Amino acid sequence: MDIFVAGETSNVVCPLNDALGNPLDYVSVVYRVLDNAGTEIVAPHAIAFIAGGATSVTIAVPATGNTLTGDNIREQRCIELTVTLNGGGTIIIKRYYGIESSEPLVVGLNSFMTLPMAELTARNIAMLPGWSNATDLQKIGALITARDHILQLNFVMLNSNMNWTQDSLNWVPEGSYETPYPNAFVFNGNLALLPPANFIQLPQRFLNSLYMGQIAEADFILGADPVAERRQSGLVLDTIGESKQMYRSGKPLDLPVCRQALSYMSQFITFSKRIGR
Repeated sequence: MDIFVAGETSNVVCPLNDALGNPLDYVSVVYRVLDNAGTEIVAPHAIAFIAGGATSVTIAVPATGNTLTGDNIREQRCIELTVTLNGGGTIIIKRYYGIESSEPLVVGLNSFMTLPMAELTARNIAMLPGWSNATDLQKIGALITARDHILQLNFVMLNSNMNWTQDSLNWVPEGSYETPYPNAFVFNGNLALLPPANFIQLPQRFLNSLYMGQIAEADFILGADPVAERRQSGLVLDTIGESKQMYRSGKPLDLPVCRQALSYMSQFITFSKRIGR
């Protein structure tokens, strides 16, 4: 799928072939553009001129049709062609493409840091084979996934020997933050509830640990250490000769992040469950 920068005109090449790839004998082509939900965002336009026998047509979707909605950083578009055939009848052809923000990583929204910040943080960690061999596109996807994994953890206040106020994970400038669901939740160590404006004001020590943890988890996602993954699955013996493997009988602890990522954030994490009413 082709990806274009959001908010700009995109020139999308659409094939004029049937389902088997055969060129169509057509007399007219009309296109419209649909968003993710199938809602029409560019009204039907007849293509004024197509060279005889052309097997494709380039559609210039205006910037207004490529505008992201809300906090989305990526969306999909569909160009729907209505092709009137010579001799009667019509065929509908759909061509999908994606649009995304020029900055696909938004701090506090889908990542703890931008890609340049991630590259700088990665220099502080030795041996990141998965990260080092990945493309920028792969790194971006891994960082987003890593953040999703880390958000499953339950964070607590910083150690009691540190200062309070801004050193508490319960601290936000307004005193407390309520979600759009009144009286349902308040921020209590759940990073998923914090909007970007509040996230960036968390204690720097805590943010630094999140940066390191996100890089370590992204590296693991990108395939850093298959041996460590097998050990985490319970492997205790792996014999090459005659191919014998042995796993421990007990179920291994199922963690949302890898052990290296957990080690960077351990002082801020609890696995206890809070019960209250």
